[in-house]
Amino acid sequence: MTLFRRAPFLILPLLGIGLVLFGIRSLLVSPHFSFEAFLLELRDPATIFTVLLTLRYSLIALILSWLLSHGLIRVIPRSALRHLRVFLVVPGFFYALITLFLLRALGVQDRYSLNSVLMAWVLAGVPYLLMVLDDGLRDLDPREKEALQSLGANPTQKWFYFDFMRTLPLQVSGLLQQFWLYLTSFSIVMILSGGPPHETLEVAIFTSMRLDRINLTHALGLAFWQGLILVTLRLLLKRKALRVGTEWSGAFRGLSGKSRWKIALFMFIMVSAVLWIQDRSLEWMSVILNSILLSGGVVIASLAFSLSSYFAGFAAVAELGAWVSPMLLSLGIWQQFGFVWNPFLSVTVIQSVLFAPWIARSVFPVLKRVRVAELEAAATLGASPSKAWLAVEWPRIRPVLFGILGLIAAFSLTEVTTVMLFSRGDFDTLSSFTQNLFSRFRVQDAAVGFLIMLGLSYLFLWISEEWA
Repeated sequence: MTLFRRAPFLILPLLGIGLVLFGIRSLLVSPHFSFEAFLLELRDPATIFTVLLTLRYSLIALILSWLLSHGLIRVIPRSALRHLRVFLVVPGFFYALITLFLLRALGVQDRYSLNSVLMAWVLAGVPYLLMVLDDGLRDLDPREKEALQSLGANPTQKWFYFDFMRTLPLQVSGLLQQFWLYLTSFSIVMILSGGPPHETLEVAIFTSMRLDRINLTHALGLAFWQGLILVTLRLLLKRKALRVGTEWSGAFRGLSGKSRWKIALFMFIMVSAVLWIQDRSLEWMSVILNSILLSGGVVIASLAFSLSSYFAGFAAVAELGAWVSPMLLSLGIWQQFGFVWNPFLSVTVIQSVLFAPWIARSVFPVLKRVRVAELEAAATLGASPSKAWLAVEWPRIRPVLFGILGLIAAFSLTEVTTVMLFSRGDFDTLSSFTQNLFSRFRVQDAAVGFLIMLGLSYLFLWISEEWA
């Protein structure tokens, strides 16, 4: 594509690069920053302690989640696994609250520690790794397992050489992705860790940037190490070619049409009943509408930003969100534009930058595999370029594209951190509204908000599967 034809696609990538450069410049000229102090901060014992603490607990949680998923995949029916996928988009504070309830039921006195964080991480990580294993096993040919049995393999050998080794590449990709989620976890650690010094990188960056005690140099030192780890993970994920879109799409293939309509009817009745019985129905309606509009805006912005970067020849720009600390990015935009920009615009910009790498990771490899011979054959038969593309390429791209867009919509709906930073009287979403209800011990109202959030997430994933 010539530079002239790329020109219309250059606007959004250049805006993204400009926003990042402006953020870097604002940090470098800040009175709270010193380059010499930053270099010292990189090897400061407190910084190294936080980095190693985050890595240690993330690795332990990853191993425990992996082992539990292997155990549960053998006892949970495959049909039930399809319905469990909605828990992949449950907000972190829900797992934190479940962990507190479980620890209280077990009689544990010290319920606020990194061990509690570890337990919540395992609860949050098992559904995703179960999904990865389930998708991997579904792609295998059972005749190969029968062949192993005919050759005299015992059950352990069949499991190792067929179930385990044949799905190992997909498992490694899933483990790397889950490790990234642990490294960037915020709500669970903020609620359960018990405060400094037992904090992970994401929370430590947040506490270093509080208005009453800003330590920008320490925050940037932590962000540097976190960014280095995230870039390493991104390179490993690229090498393993993680199929995010194809893994997350197909979440509802196991549901019949009748079951789908039952789910949609149940959600409609549930939401209607909630709005009917609540005294503050107008407030609930406003929060729900804000959440739906934000999810739609993030989907459109993420898609526009990533595809513009791709067609402009700057595909790497769409990966910006995978290379930086999500918390540092959010806090940087909040400090620079939080009181100037509309909160809806601010949250949309942040989330679209963070979610654009998901589109890049899943859709870009599909776009690169152009079926040139079939397109030329369609053109020879008289089809216009657009009709040829729709007939040849679109059926191949559509499932991956709508699968990842449905996932982004569901995650945007339940994302808490960025919304909490920018929420105010005229802007609140289901995620922040529900967390505030929990923090004020209004458990019944919070449970209602959580059910609506879960139902809408399920609906988003279902719609994306239907369109795919």
